[in-house]
Amino acid sequence: MSVVNSIVSTLFVVVFLSITLALNETVYSNTDLSTRLYDDGATANCIYGAHDRTLVKAPFGESDEIAREALYGTFSARGSAVGVYLLGVIALVLGLARKRKVSLLKKVEIEIFNLVVSGAVLASSLLVVNTVLALTDQSYVPSGSLKVGALEDLRNLSNCGDADTVVQRSEKLQAALVFGLVTLFSIGYMARELHIYNDEKDKKDKEAAAEVAKDSGV
Repeated sequence: MSVVNSIVSTLFVVVFLSITLALNETVYSNTDLSTRLYDDGATANCIYGAHDRTLVKAPFGESDEIAREALYGTFSARGSAVGVYLLGVIALVLGLARKRKVSLLKKVEIEIFNLVVSGAVLASSLLVVNTVLALTDQSYVPSGSLKVGALEDLRNLSNCGDADTVVQRSEKLQAALVFGLVTLFSIGYMARELHIYNDEKDKKDKEAAAEVAKDSGV
């Protein structure tokens, strides 16, 4: 069952990571950093006014560009997610193939499996950090007592029309943050299951070797 648990734990990582990436990728409709966000006067964006707790139409600002950079740039949530995918697959292959160490020289061994898992943990941590940065840069919106016009209803966004809404972006980023943290812990669970699989195989190999030695009278 240990091999099944290893594969299932890896699927957990893939599922949670995919949800995190999907949420982040839909925060802004324009994810191409080579073009600026459209500045269509007061119709492009719908932002939160902290002084009176209302949603008002306004142009996209510099903070939104910084948030997009954290989500879609080179050193970003997107890049971190791709890194987790690659390192997760490598860790699974190494774990199932029982290649936890590699020898570079006769007396030098590298814990390749632990190194790859550590890289996946680091990439997942960067995913979480970049999501937090995007959440704060695009302006985190508190859900309590938010007014839309004369109404105190967070879900009534009719005042914003077709404009991108900071409330929706904030909710997606909060959800992405939760799934990003779950992904981080899932990587640890995956590594644990692969270690158990390897330990069980090592134990069986030693028992088989002992039986062979006993039968041969050594």
